[in-house]
Amino acid sequence: MSQHTYTLHSTQGFTLFGLLLYIALTATALTALGELTIGVLTLSARAEHDRSNVYTLAFLQARIGYDIGRAESILAPTPGNPTTSLSLTHDGDTTTYYVDEGRLWIQNASSSPEALTTEDVVISSSTFEAMSSLTPKPSIRMTVQTGIYDPLRPDILIQYTPTVLTWYPYAYN
Repeated sequence: MSQHTYTLHSTQGFTLFGLLLYIALTATALTALGELTIGVLTLSARAEHDRSNVYTLAFLQARIGYDIGRAESILAPTPGNPTTSLSLTHDGDTTTYYVDEGRLWIQNASSSPEALTTEDVVISSSTFEAMSSLTPKPSIRMTVQTGIYDPLRPDILIQYTPTVLTWYPYAYN
């Protein structure tokens, strides 16, 4: 009886097809991982800007409300005449709030202007309106349009829905 011996040939290295398949799978996995990382970073940056916008509006509500509460009189706006600035007097000094170059500023007659908002929150428009009131100081309504620059495309301004802030004089007395 004859005996046949079979030997397996040693396969050292990769076939061309196997190598191309490995490269394609690795490239696909790295691309997916890169997209996921960019998506998470973008979402995180936008969430940070949203938080900054909310904090800015809350700060403006408190800061302007404080000045309205201690104001002796409100010079502008007057009922029926909306303006882009708010001027009031307290302790014999005039304080004015206004928007310039995308930021809200406060200026006292006795000092230089001071920015109340940071550079990452852009105020594209604001209107102050005095509502008629039976009290000596009218209620003030501020409609403000804010926005942020897109973290990935700094040339694109993302606008938020206009926000209405209202101050009632009886709430601050």
